[in-house]
Amino acid sequence: MAEDELAIGTDHEGILVLNGDTPSPSGPVPAPGTPLADVLPIVDDVLELEITPNRPDCLGVYGVAREVHAATGAALAPPPWLDDPGSDGDLAGVDIRVQAPELCPRFTARLFEDVTIAPSPPWLKARLMAAGQRPISNVVDITNYVMLLTAQPLHAFDFARVAGGRLVVRRAGKGRRSRRSTASAGA
Repeated sequence: MAEDELAIGTDHEGILVLNGDTPSPSGPVPAPGTPLADVLPIVDDVLELEITPNRPDCLGVYGVAREVHAATGAALAPPPWLDDPGSDGDLAGVDIRVQAPELCPRFTARLFEDVTIAPSPPWLKARLMAAGQRPISNVVDITNYVMLLTAQPLHAFDFARVAGGRLVVRRAGKGRRSRRSTASAGA
């Protein structure tokens, strides 16, 4: 079976081969006859929620966990953003301008260098597929994964393509459409 037939990715090229190079969530490659769920990151349980417009905090996994904690008293882990590994201050060569602070009260940036675009690991593909997201690449997928966790939008830019190293957050000009909708219009 291919990745898409197992609902752990979108690749339909050939058959997914389990061999000595196939990583397993439980350690070394298991012996023949081992249940597939012990070898591949198959997500069995998916919780579907209908979130009302007044609860955008529950659009992320952590917001839902916080609600479960409030309702049941169950343990709640600290938020994943509590320990921020970044550094304070400006990034050299990066110019961030927020011209619509009422729409974007906080904008943070990190610069990662020597990143290789590649397929995501199987566990990440499986989690995204379970959440209704199509895996694309390691960089896009991790931003989507973090967005699903935190309910905060996240985007990755290829810094080499950011004109002048400047990111501007603003309202669209009168009569202008976003680049995304412009690109979609021709599709």
